[in-house]
Amino acid sequence: YPFYLSIYPINYYNNFGIGVVSIGAVLSRSNALSISKIFLIFPLLSHQKLLQYLARQTTSVKSIEKLISDQVSYFSNFNKRYMDSLVVTMNSIQYLNDTGYIDISDGIVKLLKPFEYDSKMGKRANSIFKASDNISKEGLNNCRYSSPLTWAEKKSKIQTFFSRSLCIFARFPLIERKTGAIALFP
Repeated sequence: YPFYLSIYPINYYNNFGIGVVSIGAVLSRSNALSISKIFLIFPLLSHQKLLQYLARQTTSVKSIEKLISDQVSYFSNFNKRYMDSLVVTMNSIQYLNDTGYIDISDGIVKLLKPFEYDSKMGKRANSIFKASDNISKEGLNNCRYSSPLTWAEKKSKIQTFFSRSLCIFARFPLIERKTGAIALFP
């Protein structure tokens, strides 16, 4: 009988597709952002309550500082969300670059072709596109947040994550899709 280890649950809710939509939606509103600001998009939009707040028609973000001070509870675990989203953000940037939606030069990510909402993307994508108006207007454009990590440190953490993941999946190749638990067979 297999036993299940659920120490590291797999998160299917905030995934690569949502990362692509989040970055694409914000870039479709602002056309260009620095790479450091791109890394802030997914941690902001992956928090369900913050996403709902930003997607409201009555919400108007004046500055990121005001947003943080008004909605402190939405940012209590931001650093963890930021660190957890590094791999998804990198993969999303790479996908958008490989498909010709963006160009990266001199630390600036520029939108090359329109990234538009389609109803086939679903309700969550619709919320992301609505929230992207608030993020791209004033939020990220006036943001002075600097990452606690340098680009080299981010790259190192991502490489370490992938090498550990490959080791885990090589040893324990069966993943139960419903629970996200890793099945271990003696």
